[in-house]
Amino acid sequence: MVEAGLSTAGGLLVGAALLLAGRRLYWLVVGVAGFAIGFLLATGLFGADPGWMALVVGAVIGVAAALVAVLFQKVAVVAAGFLAAALLVLRALTVQGQETEWWVWLLAVLAGIVGGLITRWLFEAGLIVLSSLAGSALVVRTAGLSIGEYGEAIPFLALAALGIVVQAASLHRLRRESPTPPKAA
Repeated sequence: MVEAGLSTAGGLLVGAALLLAGRRLYWLVVGVAGFAIGFLLATGLFGADPGWMALVVGAVIGVAAALVAVLFQKVAVVAAGFLAAALLVLRALTVQGQETEWWVWLLAVLAGIVGGLITRWLFEAGLIVLSSLAGSALVVRTAGLSIGEYGEAIPFLALAALGIVVQAASLHRLRRESPTPPKAA
């Protein structure tokens, strides 16, 4: 009972951090996405039993991904985009009741490539959008938010929009307060 409460509180805390400050906590985005994908791989593809083994695999992949994020920021940003987009596709398809068959993983990899490219080309905006989506998914899933026939879609989209607005406003405020460097003549 206490374990479940701590797990829920931890999931909500990490989800809220990603949702509202994911751009600044990119290493957390990478680590959480790495954990989630490692966990899904261990359970879906390899049928990791007992459950603690899936947690260990997820934790190892998550910690490794976060370390790479800290040590190699440019690579980590692309990895964050890849992992977050892949995770979103995996979550969306498993919520719809799809098994984690080969084609689900293929779609996740393709979405990951697109997510990685978005974060490479649009660094700040990509981090804001992907961390807001990942944070929203984590909060909605952990809290069990659902609205009638729409299920998790409306809370997910509302929280994602809130995260995007909060993080974009924070970035705008930061840019406004930072002095601009003099232009070269």
